[in-house]
Amino acid sequence: MGNQSKKEQDAIKELALLRQQIARLESFDSNRKRTEEKLRESEEKYKTITDAATAAIVMIDGRRKIVFWNPAAERIFGYSVDEAIGMYAVASGIYTHLGLPPNILGSKIVTDLALNGLEGLVGASFVVEPDPIKAAELLDNRIKTKRQALGLEP
Repeated sequence: MGNQSKKEQDAIKELALLRQQIARLESFDSNRKRTEEKLRESEEKYKTITDAATAAIVMIDGRRKIVFWNPAAERIFGYSVDEAIGMYAVASGIYTHLGLPPNILGSKIVTDLALNGLEGLVGASFVVEPDPIKAAELLDNRIKTKRQALGLEP
């Protein structure tokens, strides 16, 4: 009988441990669902903002390929999102700001081509400026220059 009682006690302990594990899993699942809901809401808000923007919003990955292209970018640059995703930004005519210099600056010829020579070939170039204020000024000046060339601004 003592053996039976020991087995019952062990089974009760094991059952209690299983219940604790189930409770932890349920808590984890509940947290995961809340996190997924917050992520979905954030993605919806992001999509609403980028879809409504009148300015082109283009994201470029570390390989300088386009990974995001909003509807305004489609209107401004003339490429659909399907055409733009995966393209190299400068090759498609987008003046591209880089916060850090690319790993090509050891060669004078390649550096000159990337920072100066592409303008004549594709109508765009890279600009390297780590300071966000100076980068914004460079981009603003670029926009003003292009608008003036199009006769959109005195």
